[in-house]
Amino acid sequence: LDNFKPILVQATGAPMYFLSKKYTSIDQIINTPNVSIGVSGIGSISHLAANEILKINKTATIVNFNSMMDAGTAAAGGHIDVAVAFYIDVQGLIESGSVNVIGATGSPKVDKNLLLTNHKLKDAGVLTANYAIFSSVKMNKDRFGEIHDMLIKVNGSNSVVTSYKKDQLNIVNLNPEQSLEWYAKERVYWNKQVNLKIGRAHV
Repeated sequence: LDNFKPILVQATGAPMYFLSKKYTSIDQIINTPNVSIGVSGIGSISHLAANEILKINKTATIVNFNSMMDAGTAAAGGHIDVAVAFYIDVQGLIESGSVNVIGATGSPKVDKNLLLTNHKLKDAGVLTANYAIFSSVKMNKDRFGEIHDMLIKVNGSNSVVTSYKKDQLNIVNLNPEQSLEWYAKERVYWNKQVNLKIGRAHV
């Protein structure tokens, strides 16, 4: 990580949603013994989100799937209790009413009662996906500035903005100094997250 720095932080804050066919609130998941939580791979960002539940409910079990879509489909079928996914991957299941949206990381524009930060899970507030482009720290300063300027222009194009909106991202367009500050904070946070004890899992 020391060998790279962000040349453009494009967009931040894509939330993850907790979905269930059986349950209707995140408090039920926190307080019910032996709930199963589907994620898109052990060590993935959805696994880290599920670990927020395991901090309180030590009996919960992580179930590994090939994708968030697969986990969401399993939750809709009642094969697992909960799935963690980005909205774009399970939009059809949500809009068809096949699953209940019972929780969310970050600060999406949804019912505030869904936010995990309002349910004793304070670290979930920044547990979101961010988009950034990185360069070598050895890149020539002038070349770095030239590429940054080109990227930031493209980042505001209609097609790119539309794509970000589908992923529920916030466009930020940070300057190089702000990007370095963001990167430093992200490294501290994610280092903490990935070094937490991993809960028991079905792989």
